Amino acid sequence: MPGISPRHTSARRWALPPAVALAVGGLMATQASAQDPPASEEQPAELGPQAMEFSDESLFAVVTHRGGLAGSLAHNHFVTADEYLANFAYDPVDPTRSTLRFSTLVEDLTIDDPELQAAWIDRIRTLDLVEEFGDLSEGDRAKVRREMLDEDQLDPDNFPLIAAVLQGISEQTSRVGEVDFTHVATVEVTIHGTTVTREVPVRYENEADGLRIEAVGRFQFEEFGIEPYSAFLGTVKVQNDFEIYLNLRADPA
Repeated sequence: MPGISPRHTSARRWALPPAVALAVGGLMATQASAQDPPASEEQPAELGPQAMEFSDESLFAVVTHRGGLAGSLAHNHFVTADEYLANFAYDPVDPTRSTLRFSTLVEDLTIDDPELQAAWIDRIRTLDLVEEFGDLSEGDRAKVRREMLDEDQLDPDNFPLIAAVLQGISEQTSRVGEVDFTHVATVEVTIHGTTVTREVPVRYENEADGLRIEAVGRFQFEEFGIEPYSAFLGTVKVQNDFEIYLNLRADPA
């Protein structure tokens, strides 16, 4: 998987107001047997989900799609969370018992970072999400970001948080582009003050002393009460569909 410089996807924690603070999920309690067996026959305790931390190479991203009659003037965009709060616990024996809570401030989103685009475009193509991202100047990226934060788009003044909560995981195979997924996760995603529940493909891959998690889910802006951006009488616009893409490297806390 691509390596990402820490300055791009830093896992630094930021303070939230008490009303929106996320509680760290506790570990599941181990069960003791009613009668201790002989030492030679003792069985290892069931530990349950273990706390994990995401490394700086982890990616939380949104992929948007260009549209309109003048679509060649528009661009596919790659929006990434520079800073976020994430609480993750993984059960290596039974991944379906894993838990995840994630949140980021809308103001901490970055759009079309050239280094991140270059690092991840091959994987994005393999998943058949888009073939290319827009090659924008620094000034154009700043303009697109201002439009993204406008009150008729993400509106961070009234809706400062984007959040996701894992509700459950089950074993179910699926395929996205050329990639096989082994599980499906039920997640609650909150954007623009609206929560949408969706089942998304997930896969786990053990790596040296850690874990790789990949997930991709398709949503629509209108589900969250957002009218997709449009300009020039609709000839240049962003399509209603977008994907949330996660590629996470987790290590024991």
